[in-house]
Amino acid sequence: LPGIVFQFFVFSVCGLTASVIMIAYWIGLPYWWNRSPMTTVAILLVGHWLLVNICFHYYMAASTLPGYPPEVRTHTAQYIVFEETLIPEAASICKKCIAPKPPRTHHCSVCNKCILKMDHHCPWLNNCIGHYNHRYFFLYMVYMVLGVFFLMVFGFELAYTEVWLDSDQEEELEGHSVRFNNSVLVRVVSIPSEGTVQGLCSNT
Repeated sequence: LPGIVFQFFVFSVCGLTASVIMIAYWIGLPYWWNRSPMTTVAILLVGHWLLVNICFHYYMAASTLPGYPPEVRTHTAQYIVFEETLIPEAASICKKCIAPKPPRTHHCSVCNKCILKMDHHCPWLNNCIGHYNHRYFFLYMVYMVLGVFFLMVFGFELAYTEVWLDSDQEEELEGHSVRFNNSVLVRVVSIPSEGTVQGLCSNT
């Protein structure tokens, strides 16, 4: 059951990301194209650069193993040799794994494993954030924040017209027809999208 729940979180992130892309192509780009084609080209370039980085780092953070305590190869009096690196021998033992636990290693109750340099278990990735995927997770959060800021800057005018102004009747936005159902779509998608971003930030 926990695995199914965490998979739901992953599908939610993917679904909300796809929804934002759909709204951008269906409503945002036609609106900006009628205002300024050159601005639209710039929005496309920057937007796709952010989108590629968001998707890439999300995939890498979710698919990369966080890192587990190394297997002991050679014992000396004070060190364990692993991958040609000398690390101080673990001063503590994991009570659940019954294995040496290097510094900054913590046992994840969800994965039921010890994780090197564990930060937290992220339900939105269905993966632990540890030594090997922390960089991808951090960059994912950076590009996500930049992407949200990008949408706020270029979507404010459209959102103001679509959501806050009266849309009972069909309106003409610089020659682009926008109907009330578009306003409803923006409302429906924006609420869970904001919740997802807040949830991602709260797990950092």
